[in-house]
Amino acid sequence: MLMNRHFFIILFSIFFIGVIFWWQKPVTAVSAMAGADYHGDPYQMIKSYWRRMDYRQFNLTREMISDTALERHYQIQKNLTDNPLLSIRNVDIEATMEKNTLLARVTSGSVIDPKTEVSYLMHVGESPQGFLITSIKTIP
Repeated sequence: MLMNRHFFIILFSIFFIGVIFWWQKPVTAVSAMAGADYHGDPYQMIKSYWRRMDYRQFNLTREMISDTALERHYQIQKNLTDNPLLSIRNVDIEATMEKNTLLARVTSGSVIDPKTEVSYLMHVGESPQGFLITSIKTIP
């Protein structure tokens, strides 16, 4: 009796996993997971940008910004690359009066370095691929 119960649980598990792969092709699922988080909403796009910067996924963050914001992006990238223990601890994103312009307060620190908070004014513009960060300005 015990073997039959385990056999049916395994059988149902394999069946449901098969239904998932049959229903949703892996290529569709992977492409949705890779790029869907910043195509429709500027808030989610900026949130994803800072999460990827913290994970040091600089090649993916480069695709999220336009050429006009490259200089500041490379400065932030250099700061994160020079301090390998530095991590982004908290990102607070607030709306501003301007459309598609958000204020990101980034708190970073490490075991060695003290906690620092820097504010960035980030403007997001629309492009054929979705949204792109068009400018990043540091606010003192």
